[in-house]
Amino acid sequence: EQARLVAEQEARRVAAEEEAERVAAEEQARLVAEQEARRVAAEEGAQRVAAEQEAQRVTAEEEARRMTAEQEARRVAAEQEAQRVAAEEEARSVAAELEAQRVAAEDEARHMAALARADHVEAAELVGELTGHGISHERARALILSVLTHRRPFAGLGELRGGVRTALAAHLPAAASLPAGGAAIAIIGAGGAGKTRCVAALATAYARAGDLRVTVIAPDTEDAGVELARLLRGENVQVLANTRPHHTAHVIKDARENGLVIVDTVAVTPGDRCGIAELEATLKPLALDARYLTLPATLSAPAGARLIEGFARMAPTGIAVTHIDEADQLGVAIELALTSGVPVAYMHEGLDLGAAITPAYPSTLAQRLLP
Repeated sequence: EQARLVAEQEARRVAAEEEAERVAAEEQARLVAEQEARRVAAEEGAQRVAAEQEAQRVTAEEEARRMTAEQEARRVAAEQEAQRVAAEEEARSVAAELEAQRVAAEDEARHMAALARADHVEAAELVGELTGHGISHERARALILSVLTHRRPFAGLGELRGGVRTALAAHLPAAASLPAGGAAIAIIGAGGAGKTRCVAALATAYARAGDLRVTVIAPDTEDAGVELARLLRGENVQVLANTRPHHTAHVIKDARENGLVIVDTVAVTPGDRCGIAELEATLKPLALDARYLTLPATLSAPAGARLIEGFARMAPTGIAVTHIDEADQLGVAIELALTSGVPVAYMHEGLDLGAAITPAYPSTLAQRLLP
């Protein structure tokens, strides 16, 4: 019985231990299950949180992209608007400039047209003025046309008178200067041309200046120098008349040293070939520095041309225009100078010997014709 009891107790103990072990195992399993459940729950929570965070990140990125896109769109729209406004302003500015240019062009065109009309009127007036002084109509028109064509592009409109004056002076031949240390010259021409008065006026001007000793020689004049002596009475001028050719050459050689010798020649008509040849033979040995042909301003253009042609073999150095106070035809001599190439050297006018003769520079002549 004892053994049975012991066995039963042992069996109950073993059963209790096994139950305890089972219960402990079940408790352990429950705890493990709970831990696993908590781990799973934690993982799921973490995944959910991560998913939510990812969703928030994605949403935030999309929102940022949307805002960036909107900002970019607004920026592009603002730039386009600024460009549109700038383009409109530029278009308005260009339109304003074009309008200003158009108005300026119209004003300039009106101004040019007015000046052109003024030039046309002035050109006609200048032609009349020049022809009134003895310049031929053809020469006057050619001179003015030359200025309008070749000078006006540089001087501008509205400067026609000055341009014609300048062009005329530029075209005119200039007389050569006499030697500073002394010279010998002759005044040649036809009768009544004012030759003797021209000699007297030149001698008076030089004598009163006092820089050179003045000697006047009248070797073959019809009055033996009486008129010259009368005109030069009281002036510091030596007058020699009826000198022989050989003696005349010696006198000139001595007197031209620091002096001025003026030879008054016998009057010869331009058609008298023999008389001109004789005069040429008389003057040639004298080694003159200049021969000035007296040309009265009262001559017509054809008569003046015949005078120049008649004395051409004497190769005149220059022209002394006389009787200018008697006729307003200085242009005849000026055109003859242009045609022949013989320059106008002196202008003689009036009876006052001290002021009757003046040098004729191209600018002076042009100013006389077109004041």
